[in-house]
Amino acid sequence: MAPETIVNTPTAQLLATHFPDVPVRGELPGHTGLFDCAKAERLLGWRHDET
Repeated sequence: MAPETIVNTPTAQLLATHFPDVPVRGELPGHTGLFDCAKAERLLGWRHDET
């Protein structure tokens, strides 16, 4: 899990191509990941290491 994907294609386009019948709730700008990591950061102090 990560806050952003490593794929060159924007997330919204990936979803439209591979999962066209799945409703999208909220905005997915750029390469936004599909999982919210905020709770892990808030409760555990975990942050994705981008190295």
